[in-house]
Amino acid sequence: MRQHKLPFSRLIKPLTFLLLVTITLTGCQTRQQQNCLQIAYSPNTLQLSHFQIAINKKTIDSIDNNLSALTWNEDTRTLFGTLNKPATIVELSTQGELLRKITLNGITDPEAIEYIGNNQFIVADERFHRLIKVTLNEQTNSINSQDALQLTLEKSYQYNKGLEGLAYDHQRKIIYVSNESSPITIYKITGWIESDVIHIAEIKKDWSAFLTDISGLHFYAPDQTLLVLSDESKLILALNKNDQIVGCFPLTTGQHGLWHTLRQPEGITMDNKGNLYIVSEPNFFYKFTQK
Repeated sequence: MRQHKLPFSRLIKPLTFLLLVTITLTGCQTRQQQNCLQIAYSPNTLQLSHFQIAINKKTIDSIDNNLSALTWNEDTRTLFGTLNKPATIVELSTQGELLRKITLNGITDPEAIEYIGNNQFIVADERFHRLIKVTLNEQTNSINSQDALQLTLEKSYQYNKGLEGLAYDHQRKIIYVSNESSPITIYKITGWIESDVIHIAEIKKDWSAFLTDISGLHFYAPDQTLLVLSDESKLILALNKNDQIVGCFPLTTGQHGLWHTLRQPEGITMDNKGNLYIVSEPNFFYKFTQK
């Protein structure tokens, strides 16, 4: 039987396509992303490799820009985030639908928010490097922070490089708060909410192998895992209760069902069913479920 060979010109197109895909998935990885993929997962922590995209880059109606931060309210079963121009708290459904906006008075640059229970939230004001505890319920449409409990941390070394992430360990009463960069820092705060004796410690670590900034935090209580989101490095790091790096989640093309690299991931949280949510600027919503 006579065999027919395809002309070289017809072979080159699929070969070129495969080459481009290979370059996209491997050759364009940063050093931090390559190091991320080499981390061996710990069996006793949240298995980030099990997550797959369920809602991909959904545009949130009625939000035009500056969507930042995310937290899960276990009482209302909804999500809360922030906008900084003008300073606003937004409530979202688990499907990425805008439910309401709450005006923030007296806060200049709200870049992080964390629910701590009993209708109470902590908001991080990036520019002034301070934490503000606010209370809001289903009827709240505006908040005045003038009389709210506040805590000012060390000043950031650079403008607009201040507080960017918040997380809360309800069991151990630890507030995690991160400085975006210059330098990258994660603080552990105890005593501020419960008493007058405040203790502030820092997670001492050379972050440069994995992160060039921190844009969000979340503490997953069932596995005692702190998730660290990086906008510039396009990944999530997982730390165990001893502050050891035990897992990584690249937010790049080809990973976890993603067909594109996340543009500017700014907020991260998880709900009571183990679903993971990320919001990115200007107004995008992502949901990941576990396989």
